[in-house]
Amino acid sequence: MDDQLADIRFGPDGLVLAVVQDASDGTVLALIEMNREALLLTLQTGMTHAWNPSQQMLYKLGEPVGQEQQIVNLKRSDDGDKLLIQVHRAPDTAGQRPYFAKSLLGAKRAEPPSVTEMPAAL
Repeated sequence: MDDQLADIRFGPDGLVLAVVQDASDGTVLALIEMNREALLLTLQTGMTHAWNPSQQMLYKLGEPVGQEQQIVNLKRSDDGDKLLIQVHRAPDTAGQRPYFAKSLLGAKRAEPPSVTEMPAAL
């Protein structure tokens, strides 16, 4: 199991950032910090564990409210200092509000044109 962590670059604080994403639709569910123990538990159990630096404690995502997430895939960035954890959510969390729900640009911002609307010559 330790050889799976060989390419992970934990920061000076012993943590690595991880984005937790719904595997079915790409919704970002959480942005978490993981220490070595949290990552090992995640790999061993197939459930996402995180480290809360302010409370100095490990926790399993969704556990307090019964919304556990089964890991489908776990990827690292090219330089190994970030992780992407893709999960299947429990059915009762389907209506859960996305992690990044509020736009800082406001509702007036126009959506970018789709690929089919782009000019042929750029």
